[in-house]
Amino acid sequence: MDFLIEKGGRFLSIEVKWSRHIEKPVLHSFKMLKDSLRDDLVMGVVLYRGEDVLSLGEKLIAVPYESFFGA
Repeated sequence: MDFLIEKGGRFLSIEVKWSRHIEKPVLHSFKMLKDSLRDDLVMGVVLYRGEDVLSLGEKLIAVPYESFFGA
């Protein structure tokens, strides 16, 4: 993960990708983080160059740059 933001013992992870597609290694890395932090992980966000907001599983979504930054 590129960023791990903590507040009050709870975490938000952010992964930034230049790709238009989400690759499997991102999912694997997030699963490892989720297994480590368990209930302390609130959500994982993958920022990418795609066009759609995607659910990638429990507590993980992919969000296009434009949607995230409001462009």
